[in-house]
Amino acid sequence: MSLKKAFCRYCHEGEHFSIFEAIPDADVCFCPSCGRQLVPEQAIKDYETLIGKYIKEAETILYAKTDYLEAYQSFAHVIEIAPECFDAYAGRLISLIYLSTLRRERFHDFITMFESENDMLVKLAKNKEAYISFLRKANFAIDDYDRSFRRRLTYHHHFYDSDCVSLYFARLLKIIEAKEVIRGPLENFKNTEKKYKGQEELYKRIVKSVALLNDELHEKVLCADGFVYKFVDLGKDGKPLLAKEESKTKINVKFTHSLNGNEKHKKIIKDRVFRDFSHFYQWSKISLILIVVCLVIAAIGLCGAIFMKKRISYYWVGYIVMGLGILAASIMSGFHIAWKKQLKARRHLID
Repeated sequence: MSLKKAFCRYCHEGEHFSIFEAIPDADVCFCPSCGRQLVPEQAIKDYETLIGKYIKEAETILYAKTDYLEAYQSFAHVIEIAPECFDAYAGRLISLIYLSTLRRERFHDFITMFESENDMLVKLAKNKEAYISFLRKANFAIDDYDRSFRRRLTYHHHFYDSDCVSLYFARLLKIIEAKEVIRGPLENFKNTEKKYKGQEELYKRIVKSVALLNDELHEKVLCADGFVYKFVDLGKDGKPLLAKEESKTKINVKFTHSLNGNEKHKKIIKDRVFRDFSHFYQWSKISLILIVVCLVIAAIGLCGAIFMKKRISYYWVGYIVMGLGILAASIMSGFHIAWKKQLKARRHLID
């Protein structure tokens, strides 16, 4: 009889000591840490619940709180206590992509880790659809970076300076490389007889986007210095070699930013690429409490207006308090609903 991992929810020695292996069909089992007698079936379910809870928390940190380093660490923590958890490995890889900033990309680390763990990921996935779903999320994260980093480097379709142009082509090359790595397993699935849900659609999407990125790689781009740049090749130092020529179009836009701050009176371009939802996340955590508080204030105002109507002439102040309380509660409710819809839409795009 194969052993399964179990968890003692009564033990307070820490999860590393509370997780043990048990025989599913046995009548009883004992926690090796605290010695408590447990029902194996329930202890195994408690372990699955624990891991599911940690995965859900890590995904919330990744997609709602948008603290990508904390998300990466959270998924890595799950791997430490549950090395058989597919979702933890998948989440850690996706978090690695989201750790990329404008000046420091993590695509090289993602590619290296993906290639070393891919065979294990295929084995750990409960089915091929789950594995393809992971590839879809990874591709979405790469596309998200592609959309966002361009906005950082350009203004009115013109790059701020030549450093921005060089970085743009360097990132395009890395994005293409990352997408090609994801396409590899899909190519293998395509050669098999069985077709999996979402496989063909994702494969076509990646092929199309790679083709478009390769076309962009050989297009000329306009820069604020009055020159047109074109990618030629990679230098020995790994940086793009660019050819430049004078632009025939006059630039009438005032540029106020630069990549490295080399020019005076110009702001340095922000390093963060992905959108920051942390403030909305914090507000959503307290929004329900604030709604209740506002409704309580409104109720107090209403009661005050009713009971004081015959006693004082300023009873109408209670109605004002009631109105303000209801208005504030309505605003907070609207924010809470909008935030939930935003998260749902974001997850829908990813899934």
